[in-house]
Amino acid sequence: MDIIKLKSFCKVFELRSFSKAAKELFVSQPTISSHILSLEEELDQKLFDRMGKSVIPTLAGETIYKYAKKILDLLHKAELEAKLLKNQVVGNIKIGGSTIPGCYILPKVISKYCNSYSKVDIQLEIDDSEKVVNKVLKGSLDIGVVGAAYEIEDLFFQRIIDDRLVFVGNSKYLSKINSPMDVINVPWVLREKGSGTRRAVAEGLKNAQIDINELNIKAIVTNTEGLLRLVANEVGITVTSIYAVSTLGESSPLVVKEYPFFHFKRSFYLVYHKGRTIYPALRIFIEFLYKNSKEIEYKMIGNGRFCYD
Repeated sequence: MDIIKLKSFCKVFELRSFSKAAKELFVSQPTISSHILSLEEELDQKLFDRMGKSVIPTLAGETIYKYAKKILDLLHKAELEAKLLKNQVVGNIKIGGSTIPGCYILPKVISKYCNSYSKVDIQLEIDDSEKVVNKVLKGSLDIGVVGAAYEIEDLFFQRIIDDRLVFVGNSKYLSKINSPMDVINVPWVLREKGSGTRRAVAEGLKNAQIDINELNIKAIVTNTEGLLRLVANEVGITVTSIYAVSTLGESSPLVVKEYPFFHFKRSFYLVYHKGRTIYPALRIFIEFLYKNSKEIEYKMIGNGRFCYD
């Protein structure tokens, strides 16, 4: 079937009018009629019933439209990708971020990128690290930025920025911690299993010979904002990213503290599928991510100081 004829057919189907279809496609009405007639002869089926001024699709017309629309959509995507190959930075990027990079790092990068490339639309999904990685693996996300690297054959992980995790809580709880084992005797609020933050906390505790399951866990929460709110309401203490505590402000009642006997460190990783084609819009975003992440990292932890925005 001729693509031009299919476009004419779909437009008549959608507008229910030969004249409106001709006007929208910038051709004459006889041309549209000729295209439809040619399709009907090719299929040996009527596609529309002409009832006075009304144009009503037949059952065959309904069937052909369903597939013709898919064909035209695929053609549009093919044309878009062809343009991308000429380095036109246009299209859509679906990005996944685990909680910390998704809330505190990626928005700044996306803002700068969109200011430079206005023809690119970005969709940001925020979830825990495991779920973001699984979506990248399945192809529903182009790339992800997560708080842990996994051994998955089809995925590529590249460290892009470091993080430092710190204790956060009310002074009445934090003042009770004078040795590693003291953390067992205070209440805790933790992120859910699958979170990169929780994984880093578990690893840091393990290095101090403490199992995370030994903690007095009072609450588990699926995002950092909820985590800090629970801690602010004295449900317990927590360990979270320095990027998250930067939003507290100097007037916050919460205490941010580090202890010499605990070292909670981790990195954030760019993850993408090895089989995915990296088109210009995505390639340039990744370049933005590397460049701006280093600037953010230096501001936050480069000199070992806390930074309040």
